[in-house]
Amino acid sequence: MKIYTKLGDDLDMMIRSFETNPAVPDRQKEIWRQEGKKRAITHGMFGYDHEKALAFEDGTKVGSMKQNSARRFWDYAEGHVFPPEGDVARFCLFMHLDIYRTLTLLLKARWERFFAHGVNEWRAADGTNLTDILLDADEHALREALVRFQPRADDLYTLLTELACRHAALPEGTGGGMPFLEGHTPSTFAALIDEMLMGRYHFHSVESAELTHFTAQARKEFVLLVEGTQEQKRIYPLEKARWVSLRQELEDQHGRPGGRGAGGLQGHRRGHRGRPWRGPGPQGGTPAPPGGDERLMASPGAENIAARVPSVGTLAAILSAPGEAISPSSLPGGAGVPPCGPGPRHGRPR
Repeated sequence: MKIYTKLGDDLDMMIRSFETNPAVPDRQKEIWRQEGKKRAITHGMFGYDHEKALAFEDGTKVGSMKQNSARRFWDYAEGHVFPPEGDVARFCLFMHLDIYRTLTLLLKARWERFFAHGVNEWRAADGTNLTDILLDADEHALREALVRFQPRADDLYTLLTELACRHAALPEGTGGGMPFLEGHTPSTFAALIDEMLMGRYHFHSVESAELTHFTAQARKEFVLLVEGTQEQKRIYPLEKARWVSLRQELEDQHGRPGGRGAGGLQGHRRGHRGRPWRGPGPQGGTPAPPGGDERLMASPGAENIAARVPSVGTLAAILSAPGEAISPSSLPGGAGVPPCGPGPRHGRPR
């Protein structure tokens, strides 16, 4: 595998950035502050039995395991422990990550467990280093694994909805909405997961340029689908479905993924599994992408296909002015998302 950032490495990067992360409020930094050369947050603090266990204002601990087990999240040798999904999600909320980076880490957590156990039959006692399994997979095995990797979007949506209601910080003036989900409904959330898997964005670091670019494009899409003109809503899903179909066709003929960003050909699409593409549309879904343009199928080589794949710029032009940035605060607050009642926020553990 040429590009893969392990979950443990991503968690470490967030730990290191805790005191400089502008999203973390000062009161939270004061509780878990750096003392001398010791980090503000240590691996042991993921354990609920640590004296300074990471926690929310209502006392809910981030971790659900004892510290001796939590420290083994970072041990990719024989002693590795896979972090519980809820622990990863709570840590993302504790660190004030957005929905895209949170979802990246949750997909990464599911992928590592699936690729180790479901694909390679890895067991902690067999003496094989999990890092080697994750980083040295050949492309053929990797592509087959990606076809089989089918995380349940509804489970993840339910998990994040429940945790966000309890623990996500709410900016003033939101009326009790759920800005963490940025207005995503179950159907648009499922489409988002499909898109991330197609691009293998869960392989990248949460701070990578690839994920940053993808997030910007995804937010543009969502604004269009909620607030765009009827003509934009009509044209964009059709263009996107065509784009996905051509990407799949190119990968089939080319034999390997490549490229970068939203326009790259980085991975197997779930449409290869015989399931329709669940791309976002005005009603939360679009028709399945066509099985392939007949002229495209008759083309002599992959170059002819690649020439017909709409560029990122083409799709962005449908969305908005090229390079226009969209911030989370400008997104719809929660169309179709159940509101949260008053709940606890980050603060000193009790």
